[in-house]
Amino acid sequence: MPLLFAHNTLILDANCVIGLYASRYMAEILDAIPPTVTIAAYVADNETDWIYGPLDESGQQIREPIDLQPVLDAGLLHIVTVESEDEAEALVTFSAMIRDQGEAVTGAIALCRNWAIALDDKKARRLFTEYAGHLQLFYTLELVKHWVDTVSPSSSTITDMLRNIRSGARYTPHRHHPLYSWWHNFGGG
Repeated sequence: MPLLFAHNTLILDANCVIGLYASRYMAEILDAIPPTVTIAAYVADNETDWIYGPLDESGQQIREPIDLQPVLDAGLLHIVTVESEDEAEALVTFSAMIRDQGEAVTGAIALCRNWAIALDDKKARRLFTEYAGHLQLFYTLELVKHWVDTVSPSSSTITDMLRNIRSGARYTPHRHHPLYSWWHNFGGG
């Protein structure tokens, strides 16, 4: 069943961007999300540099650069910055509680603009649930499954996409993740 979005804008954390990019279906997934989708400039510039690619001829893991320009040019993703004093204050507050600056800036923007957040980090999710409980929080896999439920790609496409996320983003959902069974049913793990 497709997701219901309560906010008009969704902001993605770095791990979400990395996972979606690694899927090889980022544009299609973003296109299926009804709200405007954004990323903080700090996250785009500092935390979404590369995914794991294939092995080179010597057996070394290749780092494949992340190129967000196509989804930016297509209007599927928009870069935003901290703009107000309230956002700057929220950033300072969240930075003191979270070690990850990208999560702090993402949360500060979302809190002050009343936007949904897509992120996977357990500690950050707990913090935002406590301090911004009125905001919807999505996991990366929820966005992926939303695309699957909306577009109905083939089982082999879903399996390939989940394997791409596992290998390119080094992501596997924890066993208590709400989509853990779905991930494993399609051979993601």
